[in-house]
Amino acid sequence: MSDLERRVDAALGALGADYDRLGPRAWGVRLPSQARGTLTVGLDGRERTLRLTAFFMRAPDRNHEAVYGRLLAKNLEMFRWAFALDELGDVYMVARVPWADVGEDLLDELLGLALVYCDEVYEVTVRTGFDIPPDVSLSGPPPPPAG
Repeated sequence: MSDLERRVDAALGALGADYDRLGPRAWGVRLPSQARGTLTVGLDGRERTLRLTAFFMRAPDRNHEAVYGRLLAKNLEMFRWAFALDELGDVYMVARVPWADVGEDLLDELLGLALVYCDEVYEVTVRTGFDIPPDVSLSGPPPPPAG
């Protein structure tokens, strides 16, 4: 096990994160998002950096320019994270940090920021890009009944 793997495992454990090891230098962390129910962040140890990636939304069906423009404008306000598109137009959130900086405090900051940024723009961005009736909730399924 590499030094990075030990530090990430220790940090995620100390944070009480809901995560799985997906392979060598790879993790999947499930975060409770108010806007979408769950935001999953993939952590991938590269040669010198730890890359974090979170799927944000599929390519919009409509108003592409408004959706992508809103996200580019949001990038100007964000710290450590940025919105990005893949070749299909699907939207992701991405961050990269040097291995040397990885620890509990930094992962706590990165995961917290991912939730904040997602929750700030998710509903308005999805409703702009897709024809969703106003009475339809985007925050995921309701929690199971207690008891």
